[in-house]
Amino acid sequence: MDCRPLEITVFGANDIKDVNMFSKTDIYTVVSVSGNSVRKQKLRTPVHKDVGTNPKWNRTLKFTLDNSALDHLQIKIKLICDRTFGETKIGKVVVPVKNLLQN
Repeated sequence: MDCRPLEITVFGANDIKDVNMFSKTDIYTVVSVSGNSVRKQKLRTPVHKDVGTNPKWNRTLKFTLDNSALDHLQIKIKLICDRTFGETKIGKVVVPVKNLLQN
């Protein structure tokens, strides 16, 4: 199996939806790479506490991609609010890996 590394740096987000009514939000991201018959890889950033609507992480997450599956892989990035009684999903974006490699 021929593989290649992929590094994704999650810098931050701006003006995201405020899902807490009485306090500032604690936010983290989950980045996953998955595709047809490929083992899903999932990593997350630390929680940015009391950040409000402009979290910053500046974290690089490292993945290993199978070259034979590049056309079927996608990267999913989710923003999640860490709350006392669970989590609230704020939003997500999905990008095909082949679109990144073409540019």
